[in-house]
Amino acid sequence: MTFSTTPPRASVLNENEAGRLCDSAASAMIHGSNQLGSVPGIIRRIIEECAWKRRKVALHGIVELPSLRDLITLPPMKGWGEDPAKVEALLRDDIEVLAMWREEMTGEHGGDRRSEKAETKSDNITLETDRRGTSRSYTVSRLQKQRPDLFADVKAGKLSANAAAIKAGFRKVKPPLELAIRAFRKLNDRDRQEFERRKDGIPSKLDPGEVTKARFGPRELKDPRSRAYAIQTLYALKRYAENAKFSQELVAKELDEIDQYRHWEILGYSSREDMLRAESVAINREVA
Repeated sequence: MTFSTTPPRASVLNENEAGRLCDSAASAMIHGSNQLGSVPGIIRRIIEECAWKRRKVALHGIVELPSLRDLITLPPMKGWGEDPAKVEALLRDDIEVLAMWREEMTGEHGGDRRSEKAETKSDNITLETDRRGTSRSYTVSRLQKQRPDLFADVKAGKLSANAAAIKAGFRKVKPPLELAIRAFRKLNDRDRQEFERRKDGIPSKLDPGEVTKARFGPRELKDPRSRAYAIQTLYALKRYAENAKFSQELVAKELDEIDQYRHWEILGYSSREDMLRAESVAINREVA
C-alpha cells in the first residue's frame, strides 16, 4: 500500500473566482443535458483548487467549508444540496477525475486526508459513506495507486475498469454457473419461460410477418385447418394463459381447438408441447 506525502494544498483562486467556479458546476447540473459534459472538468478544477475552502456566494457572502462533501451535500446557499452518487455518476467516464473524487470524498472524514490513517481507511473502504469495494470510483482509485500501468490502459480505453481490476487481482471472476443462477433468480415468469424455450433449442417456426397478417380479421371466418386460423388460436391461447383475469375455461377451450385440428402439425411442429414451448406459451398443468 502506498501513502501520499503531498502537503495540504492551498487554492490560488480568490474568493470571487472560487465562488464562480463552484457556481458553474451547480449550474451545469441544474440545467441538464446541454451542460453535463462540462461537469468532470469543473469538478477536477474545484478539487485541484480546493475551491470549497473559501468562496463568495451571491446574496450570502463568504462561505468557508472544510470539505468537498460539505460543498456537495449542504443545502444552498452553503452548498449545492446534491446527492454525491448523482455527481459521481456524471464523472464515471473520466477515470482521472473519478479517482480524484473518491480520494477527496473518502479522505476528508479522517480530518487529515493526507495522513496514513486516512489513507488506510480509504483503501480498506471502511468509511461509512463508501463501503462499495466494487464501485467504479473505488476500482479506478485503487488502480491509480497500486497498478498505474493498468490505470493507464483503462484511461486509454484498452481495458475496462472491471477487466483491469480482475487482471490486477483486486476482483475475482465468478464462475459461469454462479452467474447463471444469480441471473435466473432475477427473471420474471415470462422470461423464465423464454429461457426454457431457448434452453431446449426449439426455435419458433413462425414468421413475424405471417403472424401479423394471420391475427388480422375474425377467426371464425377462417378455415380451422389453415395456418392463419392455427396462428390466431395459438395467440388467443397465449393471451389467456398469460393474463390471470381470464378463466382457465378459456384456456381449455383454445387447447381443445388446437387438439381437434392438430394445429402443431399445420404449423410444422412435431408435437403440441414443442409448439407451446417454442412460442413461449406456459399452460397450467391441470388444464393441459
